[in-house]
Amino acid sequence: ASQLLPGLVSLPVSSDVSWHLLSMVDAVLGAIVGASFIYGAGAIYLRARGVEGMGFGDVKLMAMVGAFLGAKLTIFTLFSASIAGSLFGLSTVLVVWIKRTRRRMKRHHESAGDARRRAWASAAIALRRHQMPFGVFLGGMAMVALFYGNSFLKWYWGLL
Repeated sequence: ASQLLPGLVSLPVSSDVSWHLLSMVDAVLGAIVGASFIYGAGAIYLRARGVEGMGFGDVKLMAMVGAFLGAKLTIFTLFSASIAGSLFGLSTVLVVWIKRTRRRMKRHHESAGDARRRAWASAAIALRRHQMPFGVFLGGMAMVALFYGNSFLKWYWGLL
């Protein structure tokens, strides 16, 4: 009995190998890009502030996201998650500031200018140590990238 694979089986498999190799390279590159960016940002924050700012779970999450989405969509995920997290953080600060301003004007009968200034100082102190999990934004934007990332990038590159 012959142990050679018939051409009917080996020909489609051999032509498919190059596609899988490129896909594997993109997956490994995506995992490296995603994990390295998050790890680097966390290391910079740790060195600058002396406290951990990025958990290792985010590093592992982005390695997985990068392996599934590839390098291009991993960069899209990082960028869009940063924008989403920033917008959420800014809106949190504004909501706290507005609530504290209203409370100061109502309880302390301060002028609007004084209430805003003191509420801003109070909100800054209250939110200074506030931690916001970034993994939520990374996961959410990875889902957006999975379904709409290529379409968005195609549209965006068409603008340039």
